[in-house]
Amino acid sequence: WLAHSGAAASKQKPSNGSYRDLVARFEKSCKSSGGPIDGPRAAAAVVRQQIEKDLTRTFENEHTRVNSPVGKACLRRILGAYSISNSSIGYCQSMNFLAACLLMYLEEEDAFWMLSVFCEDLAAGYYSPGLPGLQVDMRVLQELLRSIHPELHALLQDLEVPLDLICSQWLMGLFSMNLPLETLFLLWDALILHGHDVLLAAVLATLSMAMGDDRFGGVTAFEDVVLLVKSDAFFAKLATDSIHFMDAVWDQMDQMEKAGAAAMRERHTAQVNVEVERSSALQEVHALLGQMADADTDGAVRLEMSRAIRDLQQEVRNVKIQKIELERRLGTMAFASPQKQQRGPSQPSNAEKRRRR
Repeated sequence: WLAHSGAAASKQKPSNGSYRDLVARFEKSCKSSGGPIDGPRAAAAVVRQQIEKDLTRTFENEHTRVNSPVGKACLRRILGAYSISNSSIGYCQSMNFLAACLLMYLEEEDAFWMLSVFCEDLAAGYYSPGLPGLQVDMRVLQELLRSIHPELHALLQDLEVPLDLICSQWLMGLFSMNLPLETLFLLWDALILHGHDVLLAAVLATLSMAMGDDRFGGVTAFEDVVLLVKSDAFFAKLATDSIHFMDAVWDQMDQMEKAGAAAMRERHTAQVNVEVERSSALQEVHALLGQMADADTDGAVRLEMSRAIRDLQQEVRNVKIQKIELERRLGTMAFASPQKQQRGPSQPSNAEKRRRR
């Protein structure tokens, strides 16, 4: 994992700092007291509190290495060190389950570096403010589901089941909260070797296998779908034949390529980026309005702030115009059929190539 993911190279890069130093900085921040609670210190305090809460919730009903006092201490150090190494993310719920599963397979420091790769490369944008990576993937999944599994897509639409309600936990935890460990580690093998699209293929494979479940025939309401795909019994079935599950993942990867998943991701990434810029600009406007309302300043300063606010408001309007134009172009492109790859009769599919490897 470390060699193929790039974690080993990150571990050796001096600019990243050492794990021991990051842990020391986190532990020092836990002990510091006194002085004004400024923005960074307040944010760090919130991170520490959330980590402590989630330590007790991590596989709390299972007898695993991380449930011991020693295991919880390891988990605390990993999550705390990561919050120091990447302050733009800090800590996000579900990272505790990622780190816990890594600790079941790796030594503490190696688990930290793998967590960094997961959060910053293999699931980029999943844990950043606003979850832009997750937003993109949910939109891509909607398109893929409509293209590859139209019956299932129609059923979820008829029952008004939001796809993110079912799938967001799977993706945020990279299936660490759902799949049995044997199956999970096979999926992570594929994720590290073949990249991010493996996660979307796993979602599609899981949903298609749910549709084949005997209980799926009795689904008539929103609650039925949610209870089925979130039940422990459903995921326990995947432990009985993990190879069958991975074969389904490879098959979905091949279907995704034919459906034009790469083009879908490009379109939706552009759209989400515009929306993130708009949201950021709006936040700046609101912050300046608040400052102007609270400020005890003379007329000249207020005039200058008013001009700055007007400039930002114009920027927001420009972003809205860009968003409308982008949506128009996306709507036109969505109806264009993806180019199908020509394969000779004896040429194996990508899924078959992966199975042979």
